[in-house]
Amino acid sequence: MNINTRFHGVLADFIASDTVRFEMGSRPTYGDLLDEIGHRFGRDMPSELWDASKNRFQGSILAVGDKRNLKSMDTPLKADEDITFYIMLAGG
Repeated sequence: MNINTRFHGVLADFIASDTVRFEMGSRPTYGDLLDEIGHRFGRDMPSELWDASKNRFQGSILAVGDKRNLKSMDTPLKADEDITFYIMLAGG
């Protein structure tokens, strides 16, 4: 199953691309996707954004799938789902 991701802001700088396509197993979860992101890009991200010990984003990162926010690591992903990651910043 393929999952398409889009990274906004400085996340794209650390990933070195604003879009990445992941080939996942037949029933991937949001946690599985984060494991793949960590495997491929975790060492390139600062500890303020990425917890390498847990293979998870930390801080105010918003993950949005097809008309839903992804929060639980157990959330199943849909085939060809587009998931966008944003850094939530305060200000105006």
